[in-house]
Amino acid sequence: MKGLSFRLYNPSKYKRPLEHITKTIMSNTTTDLKAAMETFLAEDEKFDGGNAAAGTRARKALQEMIKLSKTRRLEITEEKNARKEAKS
Repeated sequence: MKGLSFRLYNPSKYKRPLEHITKTIMSNTTTDLKAAMETFLAEDEKFDGGNAAAGTRARKALQEMIKLSKTRRLEITEEKNARKEAKS
């Protein structure tokens, strides 16, 4: 495996060791939610234009948004609780 380099995780580098990982996960959920919304809008426009198959894709994008919304709500709650504990 020539040319690969690995960085070891150094928890002392961070005030809260997993903070950067958590923020990355949360931003990924937000990004995925935005992408699902863009997909929905594009497919909904096609559906309004008469493309019946686009209706199925629009509904699929809406279902994905529901899942991602639930995930994001949990992430927000966890972060809020972590902030409360940090103040204590």
